[in-house]
Parts: sequence; C-alpha cells; structure tokens
Amino acid sequence: MLRESPAFLWDAREAAMKAASVAEGRERESYLADWVLQAAVERQLEILGEALKNLRSADPATASRVPDVHAIIATRNIPRRMKLRQVQDSTPPS
Repeated sequence: MLRESPAFLWDAREAAMKAASVAEGRERESYLADWVLQAAVERQLEILGEALKNLRSADPATASRVPDVHAIIATRNIPRRMKLRQVQDSTPPS
C-alpha cells in the first residue's frame, strides 16, 4: 500500500457513511421530493467515486481489493448523466 492510499480510503469511507446517514430512514418518494437531500447524497457519491478513482490511479493493487471498485467509481457520473438527460428531454425540438 502506498503512503497516500489510506487517505483515499478514508475519504471514500467517510463519503459513503455520510451518504448513507443522510438518506437513512427516508422512503423513495420522500427522497425524490427533497432536492436538498438529493444534492447531499449525490455530492457524497461524487466524492466517493473520485476518492476510489484516485486510489485506482495511484495504487491499483490496493484498489483491486475494494469490492466492485469499478462500479462504485462509475456511480459518480450517474447524477450528471441524469441531469443532462433531463435537460435534453425538456429542450424543445428544433
């Protein structure tokens, strides 16, 4: 494990715990109706994905020990893709 790897893992763990704690006990409808909650969870997922992406770049051997690391990294882009799709869907045809 490289010297900076523990910091990346700590960032990832903290972001995952924050995302889980802020959404804990919320029903899907409640989550979807609360844009502030959505923004908080999305931001933590971005931080989580970025931390693991940085770990994978700096220390692939350690990153490979994180279950589903590639899928977790990919989640950081989902909110952006969803927002882009919403904008595209709401744009009137030319």
